[in-house]
Amino acid sequence: MKQRVLKIAHGSEPAIARLCERLRASPGVQDVVVSPCLRVDYELRRISLAHIEAMAEEEGVRFRAGLHAIARDFWKYLECNELANAAAPANGACCNRPPGRIR
Repeated sequence: MKQRVLKIAHGSEPAIARLCERLRASPGVQDVVVSPCLRVDYELRRISLAHIEAMAEEEGVRFRAGLHAIARDFWKYLECNELANAAAPANGACCNRPPGRIR
């Protein structure tokens, strides 16, 4: 489960309401709350922040730029890595096993 707080830069009330309805109807989204920001709780294996941002853009909702945009990019990077690691076999990476003795 992931919980992201997304700061809205622009978007009309109807656009934000449409976005919330689309998010609530999306598989994997557990909760959507709008206070000054948009808080979304979701299952990463079913929906990602990149998909949420794409839906927001389709509805005409824009999130803040600057440091918040950098944070969102970092979250998307982490999510991508988390999904890639989950797809890898559990015993495949050397870092999953303690090192053996070198003889």
